[in-house]
Amino acid sequence: MSFLEIKNITKRFDRQTVLDAVNLNIERGELVCVLGPSGCGKTTLLRIVAGLETADSGSVFMNGKDCTYMSAAKRNFGIVFQSYALFPNMTVLGNILFGLGRKKNLSEEDARLRAPEVLRLVDLYEHKDKYPRQLSGGQQQRTALARAIALSPDCLLLDEPLSALDAKVRSKLRGEIRKIQHALGVTTIMVTHDQEEALTMADRIVVMNNAVVEQIGTPREIYNHPATPFAANFIGTMNFYNHYGETRAIRPEKIEVVGRTESYDFTMRVKSLEFKGALTGIYGLLPDMGEILVDVSSEQAEALGLRENATIFLRMPPECLIKYSATEV
Repeated sequence: MSFLEIKNITKRFDRQTVLDAVNLNIERGELVCVLGPSGCGKTTLLRIVAGLETADSGSVFMNGKDCTYMSAAKRNFGIVFQSYALFPNMTVLGNILFGLGRKKNLSEEDARLRAPEVLRLVDLYEHKDKYPRQLSGGQQQRTALARAIALSPDCLLLDEPLSALDAKVRSKLRGEIRKIQHALGVTTIMVTHDQEEALTMADRIVVMNNAVVEQIGTPREIYNHPATPFAANFIGTMNFYNHYGETRAIRPEKIEVVGRTESYDFTMRVKSLEFKGALTGIYGLLPDMGEILVDVSSEQAEALGLRENATIFLRMPPECLIKYSATEV
């Protein structure tokens, strides 16, 4: 039996179906990312798990107990919203103590002992007397996280927690959140539209699109073996092309640039080059097949002397090709 079981959850707003018979089992201690574009239903799913929305049909079980209609207040869940929702008139410590004050059977003395422990865990103890307006975005995010985990929740729910931060801070906090989650062993569900967050943080990813689950798997499974064209295209970059009536897909870094005397599958005219640091992207056109992207090391690109309008020779390793039927594309 899984720690958290989501069974056939369906939700409609007016005539729009936002969740269509969604099923998901989450094991204790897992960090699961629900990934998908805006409007796919991922935040609604999180709110139903939290008890902030009620499903039209389906069930939510925790530790085998049906909590489908249990109020949010009675679920021992910690929630971090995109906006952080900190009290501006309270210090960092005050925000944590306020959260702890909502926990029954916790004395004021125990709360005052617990709060500094949590602030040290998120590396904010030295900022405990500051107000939210005096904190950076990353520090505000960690304050909200500290307030959520201070309650020792059975499950931690994160709704786009890093989306308001700049890229460098997001990258740093991804690692910090994962480290804290590991240290606590708390089961965590994180909603995101950012594929990089999902790939770097999740034990498993749930790919959603148009109210349904497209695929569930580890980051490596979904990247290397996407079950649907949507999953293939949403996580990472994927080339699609038709070959004798069959749709094939291949990652840009899996395509090999070879010499014209070697065995090759296609010739390609280089349309443009994009230097990306360690990698260089080669954009080009395959005859009768449209645009394609090839990623090679920048060292190889320099050695090949690549330039616009040059013709290069490509090999598509059969083991790297993914094939989809016409009805899937």
